[in-house]
Parts: sequence; structure tokens; C-alpha cells
Amino acid sequence: MRGSIEALVDRLKEEVYPLVKDRISKEEFEKEAKKLAIIILNYDELKRKLLQKFGLQAIRETQKKKISDIIDGDRKLEVVGKILGVNEVITDRGKFYAGVIADDTGSIPFRAYLERFPYNAEDNVRIINAYAKAGPLGVILYITQNTIIEKYDKEVHVVEAGKKTIRELEDGMFGVELEALVLKVSKREKDIEKGPVLRGILCDGTGKIAFSSWSDFDISEGDIIKIVGARVRSYRGIPTLVLDPHTVIEKLDKEITCPRAETLYDIVSRGGGLDVNVQGLIVDVKQGSGIVKRCEVCGRILREGGMCPEHGRVKGTYDLRARVVIDDGTGALLAIIRKEPLEEFLGETLDDLLAKARTDIEFGNGYNYLKEKLLGMYVIVRGDIVPGKTGLVFFVNSIRENTLDQMSEKIAMILEELS
Repeated sequence: MRGSIEALVDRLKEEVYPLVKDRISKEEFEKEAKKLAIIILNYDELKRKLLQKFGLQAIRETQKKKISDIIDGDRKLEVVGKILGVNEVITDRGKFYAGVIADDTGSIPFRAYLERFPYNAEDNVRIINAYAKAGPLGVILYITQNTIIEKYDKEVHVVEAGKKTIRELEDGMFGVELEALVLKVSKREKDIEKGPVLRGILCDGTGKIAFSSWSDFDISEGDIIKIVGARVRSYRGIPTLVLDPHTVIEKLDKEITCPRAETLYDIVSRGGGLDVNVQGLIVDVKQGSGIVKRCEVCGRILREGGMCPEHGRVKGTYDLRARVVIDDGTGALLAIIRKEPLEEFLGETLDDLLAKARTDIEFGNGYNYLKEKLLGMYVIVRGDIVPGKTGLVFFVNSIRENTLDQMSEKIAMILEELS
């Protein structure tokens, strides 16, 4: 009898204690196991009683699944995978852990509602009695107090299907893994009503992409980072990388070189781009350039008589813009140069041009003046190329004249590519 009890307790210490070691010491576990083993000799029943005693419900008929096979509504899941990363998330409702786990078929974000999550990136684990539920972020694996997590003693090989370059990103992608340079980042106080906490621009050797984040990751301009578990959403037809609490970010000690000036052909071929840099010739300055009046409510250009298409007759506010066509040799595109970059390029302000219009009747709204200043200029422009009502439009955020040295640099770059 004593031998049978000792054998049961030894087996329980080997197979059950690892599942509850975060909740009780080994000595206390052995003491409780001996008490129950005196009256319960059936191992499965004894195991169930011990799990219940230490806060884990009995787990019957778990379904073992590869990560790529997990679907919305799956219950009692048993999953083996490698933790790619985990973040502690604190909200008004409490604390949870969010991260990404992967195996040789794919990856999935997870949430663990536990007081403590004892595993880190690169740990191999077995998760028993989890469930899956779909939401705005896709299918998520949920880990609760009734879930068993244990270290897995074999190496888990992870699929690299989620690894992408910026050029490969498309709307709707989940579980994206990416290495990039942080070109720009702006932060604000966390307020769910006002939108993401972080916004910025990332780049790699293939292109640039805007990103937004609902979590305050510790990243700065110039950081080289590895992103795991991001998703892609389109904004005005342009892919944007979205980071959420499940996304894992790691800073890297390496170099990433961003592409220099891009061609209009490449940008238009992929449907546009954000924060693009183009060198080209201004071949046309279109009517509608110059001093305009906008509705102070919606910002639309006023028609004759101060009429807004949306709000009727309004007082309006003065603005300055240029509608030009830029040709870089691979294609041509309508570009809208807004007031601030146009003022900087001209070296004159809207008020300066308004003063000219008041003293010189032939100056009009300044169209001819802008045409004389802009037409035929070889420039470097930076901004966003996004879909408009009649096709792609280049909204220019900065413009400067291309110097002879910069033109020579571009020619040298083209010759290098040809060779």
C-alpha cells in the first residue's frame, strides 16, 4: 500500500507539479498529494482533484492543433509553440499580457489574463485549455486562470512566412514581421478618443510605410527595430502598418538604408505612397493656382460670390496653393503644393502676395506670378501620393530647387544602376 502511494505521489510530482509550480511550493504540493493519495488510488481522479484544489479546472479531451489550423470558436485547445515576444498591458480594467506565439505553420497573437506570465521571448511552451476568439485584430488565443502553461523541452521551429519587406505589405495582412528604420515618430498623451498614441514613418531597403500604434512603445527616430505581430490596413488606398498591444518590438544593432529618391513610375505602379521623395521637372502650372478663398467650416475652395458647395455663402479665409504637373522622366503626376511649403520655396508669404494683389490690379490672384516662378524648375518634392477624385494626386509637404550637385548625384546613381 505504502509503495503504491509513494509511486502515485512520485508520478504526480513529475507530471502534475510542473503545471502548478507557480501556485504552490513543491513541499506543499507533496504534502497535499499524499493526503489525497491515501483515499484516492486512481491516478486520473487524483490528478483532477489536485488540479481543482490549486485553481485549475479539470481538462478533458483537449484538441491539439497547429497554429495555422486555429479558428474562431475553438475551445480546450492544446498548442505547442515558441513565444516570439510578450508585453505587459495595464488598462483601467486591470492587467493582462499580450504577445505572439508561433510554430512551424504560422503565428497568432495571444492574451494571457494571469497575475504573472513567467515566459519570455524564445521560450518553447505547451499551452493546454486555451480558447480562440475573433475580433477586430483577427483570431486571438486566450489564456486564462484555467489554462495550463508549461515549458516544452523540445525546440519549436518557427515558420518565417510572416517576414515581409515594406514593398510586400498589402491590406489585410496579419502577423507581419518586419525590420525597419524609424524615420519619423510623434507621440501624444494616451486618450482612446483621440486615436493612436504613436504615428510615424518606417523604411527599409524597399520603401517606406506609415505606421500607427495604440501602445506607447519606446521607440525614437533613428532606431532600427524588429516588429513582430503587426497588421496592415489601408488609409486612402495606401497600406499603413498598425501596431497593437500584441505587437512585439525589439531594437536591433544593425544598419538599414532607406531608398533615395523614387521614380513616379514605381510609386504609381504600387498605387501611391506616403512620405515619398521625387526629383522632377515642373512642366505645367494649372489654373486654380495662386490665392484662393476657402470655406472656414469645411475648407473647400469657394466659388464666385463666396459660395461654398456645402455651406452656401460664407465669409471665407484666404489660402495659397499651386497645382502643378511634375515629370521625372518615368511619368507625370498632378501635384498640389500647399501654403507652407510654397511660401518657403518662394521666399514670400501669403500676406506678401495679398499686398501685391491690392496694389497691382494685373497681379490678380497671382497665377501668372506663380507660373513664372515655378514653370521649368527642376525640384525635389516630398509628400504623399494618394488617390483623388480622378486618380493619384501628389500632396507636397516640402519642395526645394534641385542643385547641380544633386542633379549630378542622380545621374551618377542612374549610371551605377545601369552598369
